[in-house]
Amino acid sequence: MGVTVPERAEYIRVIIAELNRISSHLLAIGTFAQDLGAFGTPLLYCFREREKILDIFEAACGSRLTYNFYRIGGVSADVRQILWKK
Repeated sequence: MGVTVPERAEYIRVIIAELNRISSHLLAIGTFAQDLGAFGTPLLYCFREREKILDIFEAACGSRLTYNFYRIGGVSADVRQILWKK
């Protein structure tokens, strides 16, 4: 299509994707520890940290689990304007 993505949008995309990966790993680690016989503490710690990441997703795009932030040619909005609006 000949659309070039601005460098800032590429960085924001990578940050959001990495936060999603970390969020998924926290869920996996917490449930794996539970399966190994650990009590609820590791699961609760992982979920606590995961909730912080999901709060960032909610502030950025309005959804906690199925975020729709990427757009053709960039992102839906600048994160700086969204996250520091509070």
